[in-house]
Amino acid sequence: MGDGDVDGVLPTEVQRQPEGRRHYEERQHKPGSAEQESRPNSRDDDPEKPGPDQPSREGEPAGVGQEDLGRGEQGEAWDEDLPPLRNEDQNRPEGTEDSSGIQQEQPTLRLRDRKRRVIGSWERVLVLAPHTDDGEFGCGGTMARLVEEGSDVRYVAFSIATRSLPEGFAPDTLAREVKDATAELGIPPANLTVHDFDVRTFPKHRQDILELLVELWEDWRPDAVFQPSLHDIHQDHQVIAAEGLRAFKRTTILGYEIPWNNFDFAYQAYFSLREEHVAKKVAALAKYESQQHRRYSDKEYIRNVARTHGINVNREFAEVFEVYRVVA
Repeated sequence: MGDGDVDGVLPTEVQRQPEGRRHYEERQHKPGSAEQESRPNSRDDDPEKPGPDQPSREGEPAGVGQEDLGRGEQGEAWDEDLPPLRNEDQNRPEGTEDSSGIQQEQPTLRLRDRKRRVIGSWERVLVLAPHTDDGEFGCGGTMARLVEEGSDVRYVAFSIATRSLPEGFAPDTLAREVKDATAELGIPPANLTVHDFDVRTFPKHRQDILELLVELWEDWRPDAVFQPSLHDIHQDHQVIAAEGLRAFKRTTILGYEIPWNNFDFAYQAYFSLREEHVAKKVAALAKYESQQHRRYSDKEYIRNVARTHGINVNREFAEVFEVYRVVA
């Protein structure tokens, strides 16, 4: 969104949540010949085989980078269900023979871990929204997926855009609507903070905004931050993007897309989504009854943007981000 107006801070505050740890299943071994098992995987043997620093043809990312975040065959980028181990291999110690009689080497990184190195490794994720609904438009599906994966997601909005409200809506309308919208994505009220800086005046409050962001960093140390793109032309979005880089420069930072505000955008990191993630994004944005007159609030438009990004990387749906920093 692009407008808002009022001063002060609403009572909903971000609270610390207990940290959780993810547990991953054992890597499944795919039997082959003894010669294949003993021979190192070399690109000299077969130019089609990936090297140790490249993603496999099953979509396993070799590392975190701009090119690696959306690769793989059809299906989920890192979340497709792995076939179960054979019963007799369930409790087999690594480095011993499996049911095929082949000596297995202990893997350096389990397949399940490799498939979830990005989203699965983020325990604390922060979303910065200049105005209520910006975060949902930019990364609503990704927020739904992160919550589903077990991440602790916090949402901070900086304006309730009172000036942009149509006639007949109460001044606190967007403060109530953002609470309902984030709840649709699985974010609890305790993880929502809404400030009320006057719309289109963020440049005047740059230092105040920076201090709020620095406080968030010192208090919570998020593993990843989603914020507006540095190419966003809205003045309020530009301030959040620039000060976000300053405050969170020691962690992973991704810039989300607001298509009607981006004259330029680098399509670098794709996060695949399923139908239920997009449905939650659409449902969340539908909670903004005061904004339904805007053309970009149309549910078919929202789905089509996600569908287009998904097709670009051979997925059903996706959201795309600029990569400013990756700390792993």
